[in-house]
Amino acid sequence: MNLALFFTYRISLKDWIEQGVLEREKLLYERLLDNKAVSAVYWFTYGAGDGMLANELHKNGKISNKIIVVPMPRLLNGWPGCLIYTIAMPFIHKIVLNGCDILKTNQVRGSIAAFVAKVVFKKKLLARCGYLPSQLRKAQKRWFWAITLGYSETVLFRHCDIAMVTSGEQRNFLINKQHIDPLKIAVVPNYVNTQQFYNRAAEKEENGILYVGRISPEKNLYSLCDALHGTDMVLHVYGRDMMSGTLAKFVARHNNEVELKGVVDSAKLPFIYSSFMYYAIVSYHEGMPKSLLEAMACGCVCIGTNVPGIKEIIKDGINGYLACGTGKDAIREAIMRARESDNTELVKEAAAFVRDNFSLEMVVDKERMVIQKLAGISK
Repeated sequence: MNLALFFTYRISLKDWIEQGVLEREKLLYERLLDNKAVSAVYWFTYGAGDGMLANELHKNGKISNKIIVVPMPRLLNGWPGCLIYTIAMPFIHKIVLNGCDILKTNQVRGSIAAFVAKVVFKKKLLARCGYLPSQLRKAQKRWFWAITLGYSETVLFRHCDIAMVTSGEQRNFLINKQHIDPLKIAVVPNYVNTQQFYNRAAEKEENGILYVGRISPEKNLYSLCDALHGTDMVLHVYGRDMMSGTLAKFVARHNNEVELKGVVDSAKLPFIYSSFMYYAIVSYHEGMPKSLLEAMACGCVCIGTNVPGIKEIIKDGINGYLACGTGKDAIREAIMRARESDNTELVKEAAAFVRDNFSLEMVVDKERMVIQKLAGISK
């Protein structure tokens, strides 16, 4: 049985490498191959040079030889070409797609190609999303896009064979707001490789607070910077800047104690998490944030905003701390509570929560069962 994975719109294999997430993202598919849940996995990407990159990765043993990368034609390189490719992909790669049994989306963005392929080739479609774009736009008060994306999500999830979401809250939204049949929704959370992500440090930086993730408006990093202003804490930010340096300019203008570290390979993250006492994620909206799960697994005291995606993971005072709002004062209050508390049992509870609910092995098994259900295999 062959699985086709459609990358997020305009995302390439090169992007995964540069963002340091290839090691993490490939794990699920290599485990599915090892468990013989699938025979081969085809990655349909938006990178014109991804074929050559894949050859190097195969040669160096960085990805399984049973993961075949199907790149975008060089002729379509650039954003207008990507737009055309979204519709044309199934026709350009019809021979490969004809040989695939199940089509899977990585996110809602990028699902058009998978949807067209389902219709043209009569294949089973597993519509996976880590977050719902319509809800993110709603949290940003971008109402036109919230309504437009909500409609497109409804079309996708009503016509796919299984809708796969990462949280119970997303499942409830699909049922109650988009009226999707509960029987066709599967909840498969994000995973953490707990053999790699665990507390490695006896001593931790107590006057530093860590953030790992994209630097983008929905992450609310301005409020986090302001919340720490005037304290003795330094914010350490690891991640890709999606805001063209505006956070760096903000920090320089307001004299905030912030260190922008850039992108690091995911293999280094367990050591980075383990070196900090505190981790903060103060987004306006999340799906199922991987970085939060990783930080909890590595023994960080985690502080988050009380918003969808985060509040499903952090239980205030039990395995982390929730701010009562997304403004600087609410965030500062939560950070101060964390610093003033004895967190010995809290970090143990957080690590156990991740091991019990988000381990790689557990998630691989759940996805294997979804694939078998789609393929009509009972086991």
